[in-house]
Amino acid sequence: MGKFPNLKLKPKKNSYLFKMQPFVYLKTVKTIYGKGKLLDLPKEISMIGKRPLVVYGKNSLSRSGKLNKIKLLLNKFSLFEYNGISGEPTIEMVNEAYQIGRAKKVDCILAVGGGSVIDCAKAISLSLGNKILPKKVFNLKKIKSALPLI
Repeated sequence: MGKFPNLKLKPKKNSYLFKMQPFVYLKTVKTIYGKGKLLDLPKEISMIGKRPLVVYGKNSLSRSGKLNKIKLLLNKFSLFEYNGISGEPTIEMVNEAYQIGRAKKVDCILAVGGGSVIDCAKAISLSLGNKILPKKVFNLKKIKSALPLI
């Protein structure tokens, strides 16, 4: 087998195993994790906006007391809310949040919750950033803009 003694396949020259297609990968993600890091939220939001839309699920954030803590921390901002994102989010949920964001002229999104909340926040961010209805986000061939998302 020559150069690849541990390889069970016998690759042909110029096969897909040897061709790497050129690409550019840009991922601008900042992860802040740890005890007490919620206190950094005002500083982080102030770097990207003044009118955040906070999106979250139905009940757990309120019951845990974290929603009140977030509101206290962000009391110097014009804060708007959309709650009610379920474990199986719908385009209607995204549209409701989009309508709030558009009417209130929000300039960033704060997603507080799990995967469904974060996924909805991405669609809301794209809709508001591109000034299009959420159902049209999935037909975008090129993303021109998005609101900052935390």
